Amino acid sequence: MSSLNQYKCPCCGGTLEFDIHSQSVTCPYCDAQFQVSDLKDLDNELQEKFEEKMEWGSEEATYSEEETQGMHVYRCDSCGGEIICDEKTASTSCPYCGNAVVMKGNLSGDLKPSYIIPFQLDLDKSKDCFRQYFKKKFFIPSAFKKENSIEETKTMYVPYFIFFADSYGKVTFDAKKTHRWSDSEYDYKETEYYRIYRYGDIAFDNIPVDASSQLADDLLESIEPFNYREHKEFVSAYLAGYTAERYDVEREVTEKRANQRIKEGTISALRNTVHGYEDVTLHDSAITLSNQSNKYVLYPLYFLNVKWREETYTFAVNGQTGKVAGRYPISKAKFALVLAIILVASFALFFGLGFLVANSDEKDAAVPIGILIGAIGGIITTLISGIVIGKKLKKRVAFQTGAADYVRDNSFHLEYSRDQFLYRKVTRTRRSSSSSSSSSRKR
Repeated sequence: MSSLNQYKCPCCGGTLEFDIHSQSVTCPYCDAQFQVSDLKDLDNELQEKFEEKMEWGSEEATYSEEETQGMHVYRCDSCGGEIICDEKTASTSCPYCGNAVVMKGNLSGDLKPSYIIPFQLDLDKSKDCFRQYFKKKFFIPSAFKKENSIEETKTMYVPYFIFFADSYGKVTFDAKKTHRWSDSEYDYKETEYYRIYRYGDIAFDNIPVDASSQLADDLLESIEPFNYREHKEFVSAYLAGYTAERYDVEREVTEKRANQRIKEGTISALRNTVHGYEDVTLHDSAITLSNQSNKYVLYPLYFLNVKWREETYTFAVNGQTGKVAGRYPISKAKFALVLAIILVASFALFFGLGFLVANSDEKDAAVPIGILIGAIGGIITTLISGIVIGKKLKKRVAFQTGAADYVRDNSFHLEYSRDQFLYRKVTRTRRSSSSSSSSSRKR
């Protein structure tokens, strides 16, 4: 039988709870306060106070073995109420008397967290962050901002594995430089092609990878970074009054994501040393890791389920920093309005350029050219803008690119740098008669 343990107040015997504002453990009955460090020794002294056999069923019907798989029953030793939880739940509060409890049976599993970041924001503050987040999002429908309702809130410590590694990279890039000029007949474009070599090393600390299969990985990465400098040595008293999910994704699985982020972070650091080119793309890379290690930790998050027009949207709030992320509806009307403004502005700009290029004494000849160039330039600019804005809106929940927030201070070292010229290519395009005559008149 898994057991349920509570921290009792030495003064009055009430159940202690972790308080976000004071970052200490408090008694809601006599207002006594205790530092978490003072309760650390209790983790090793708490003993199971009772043991009962788990029995399921009745004379009328019984649960099958498949139905009961992964479920546990806990008894609150304050009121005697029974709590049914899944096997991943590590802490919660009694639904009958409200006392904060720690489910010691689950915490004594495979791994004990090395660190924890305690909640820095309470639920009200997290909701304030959520509302401020909406104010900055232009493309959210106005009705959604006014009519949405928070249907459910969840406060929990989420399991992560954090990774440490020294990375050495040998990376090559392809790069271009472009030069343009014209004469009376042709427009010329010269493109120079280069191969860029960069070798160097960099170190990463505390890269987090979510270890819960129940939570969306891209959503959790969207509310990074965590300030790992505020790690606290794990003491189960931090969990009093909160829900904590036990990891159910094995370390070996999370290592793959950590390796990917380290590789992207190493390439990005070396890419940042390449300057003076118009276009730089990755050609090849070889990344070697050393001094690798990892730890199991718990980080604080709020989850808000928002109801609007029969649909539910889930948002995550970083319980340490207040950063918010989540998928939200997009206003088609606002999107169309922005594209219309871009179309009008770009048409006016290109019309003016076209009119100047025509440079004719007769308005009848210059205006049609201006309209043609304005229409073409406006349509192309609007299409490109629509694609760029659309891609950005799709990334409102997205995986992190690399691990720039977790680079060890002063660890980057560029070992080898070489820019090799490969070849050049010149193309020429015959100028239009209007352009040629304009060029002649300007000369």
